[in-house]
Amino acid sequence: MISQTEDYLNLLEVSSIKKHLQKTKEELLFSCPVGKYNRKDVRQDRFIMITDKAFYNLKKTSIKRRIDLNFIKGITTSTCGTEFVLHVPSEYDYRYSSTLYREKIIQLLRRYCGCLAYFEKDEPQLKMYTTTRKDKKNNISRMPSDYIKAHETITNMVQMREKILGHNYTKEELKQNTQPLFFNMNESCIDFNIHANSSNQANYQDPLNARKSVITLDDFDIIKVLGRGTFGKVMMVQKKDTGVYYALKSIRKLKIQDEKQAEHLRMERYILESINNNFLVKLKYTFQTDDKIFFIMDFMKGGELFQHLKLNRRFNEQTAKFFAAEVLLALEYLHSRKIIYRDLKPENILLDEHGHIRITDFGMAKQFSTINEIPSLLKLVKVNSCISDGATNDSESWSSPKISQRSNQSNLSSATSSPELQPANANRERTNSFVGTPQYISPEIIGRKSYTYSSDVWQFGLFIYELIYGYPPFFHQQTQIVFQLIDECRIFFPQHIKISNECKDIITKILQRDPEKRLTLQQAKMHPWFKDMDWEKLAKKQISSPYIPCTQGEEWIKGFDSDFTSEAPINSYEPEKISMIKQNLINFNDLKDFCHEDNTQQFD
Repeated sequence: MISQTEDYLNLLEVSSIKKHLQKTKEELLFSCPVGKYNRKDVRQDRFIMITDKAFYNLKKTSIKRRIDLNFIKGITTSTCGTEFVLHVPSEYDYRYSSTLYREKIIQLLRRYCGCLAYFEKDEPQLKMYTTTRKDKKNNISRMPSDYIKAHETITNMVQMREKILGHNYTKEELKQNTQPLFFNMNESCIDFNIHANSSNQANYQDPLNARKSVITLDDFDIIKVLGRGTFGKVMMVQKKDTGVYYALKSIRKLKIQDEKQAEHLRMERYILESINNNFLVKLKYTFQTDDKIFFIMDFMKGGELFQHLKLNRRFNEQTAKFFAAEVLLALEYLHSRKIIYRDLKPENILLDEHGHIRITDFGMAKQFSTINEIPSLLKLVKVNSCISDGATNDSESWSSPKISQRSNQSNLSSATSSPELQPANANRERTNSFVGTPQYISPEIIGRKSYTYSSDVWQFGLFIYELIYGYPPFFHQQTQIVFQLIDECRIFFPQHIKISNECKDIITKILQRDPEKRLTLQQAKMHPWFKDMDWEKLAKKQISSPYIPCTQGEEWIKGFDSDFTSEAPINSYEPEKISMIKQNLINFNDLKDFCHEDNTQQFD
């Protein structure tokens, strides 16, 4: 619930805006940057402002459009992307995109617009549900066809509830509730969140809300421990009502000691929620208790690629090429969404039962923004807090299941100022953060230079090398020596393992000390080593993997570290530490519960 003005754009300091609000007697509730799609389907950087009476489209500080809140009749959101559409039947619809602010925008509109039809669509783009000016002239509405039915159902349900409770709700009373009416098209249910005011209603169990909508730990059976890290552990769980298996990542709040670590957590949550790709692990649910935060994600039955690399010692060139190609597509997708991954290594690659890869662990990832959204996350941490990088902490990556088993070195992370956190004319798609696992850090990071997506490409070259030879090219027990080897950038190809000249060439051209001379992902795709790769079929997983992990019976357990799978599968609880968590002053309230139901196949 938004209890005070959240003016991320500082519009109250703009005289023209301030005068307008005084003239119209409106109270500013919220302002933020968003992406807005124009009639040519081009994404533009824009600002929005929400008051207690209207929704505003702004270009910089100039008001371009004012929409009375009473005219907004519905909202459609993407469950696998960041887009949302405001349906305004009296004129036309408005289509936006925001990774960080979408939930808050929708929360406010549902609070101040009264009864609002709400639709969810399992599609990343919502163009087909957006009524344009041309559509309006031709009397075409693209709002989901169930709207009339939904509206009538809501009206009927309100009347039914009033009859049951013996209370007629006024428009003002509805506005006082954060979520007066919620209509979910995918689940075909109405969720009323209207609080009873009288003592007789306090203990009332509403039959209209009988279907449980909040996911908690009680909805899952804990089956097996899969991994453990500094901030918590990863466990295999089974959802009781569907029998579907997931991976549950639990994070101890007490371990998150400062704003940098909290911001790191938020960044991973936002990225996981927004991505949708065949080669990336998907977030299904998030929820929290007094002492922990939980992420529920895809369970990959094939296990960790690193474990299979250990079992096989190395992969042949053809298998390495297949895995590398799928990883390349995953990185290409992330980069297209302005996300730099920063921790590519076999430990962070999972396999499904068919041998296809999924990248996991976005604890070191960072999302750039064309309109500087990320710095505004500062206000989500706590008032007057100050951090320098939205994706860094001072210790091991909080979400990594374990430290690399090839050495006792932790992931590294320290913060320096980031160019994209500077004014609007700065280069926004570079960062200075010193993060990563020692053997995989690029030369520019070691040299404390700003870097961008080419750092991921460096790790991609190391990844190919390691799959073929069984170990990274720069390896030593002492971190400083590792950094020296990386800085010298001498690539040695052992003679006892025969690989093609094309394979040597792509590794050499990727592992260039100068990022300007390094291959890009697009150039790597066109390299002769991948000449026989059908990228379109690969993206659709229509090419069979040359390596199929054994997942029959209990064999799948071999795909995970036995040090963890042998642990007792329990969720520990230490009530005596709850008070210590509250003293920590880190605010986790903005990590709203997230639910994305799907048709995941059951685990046999």
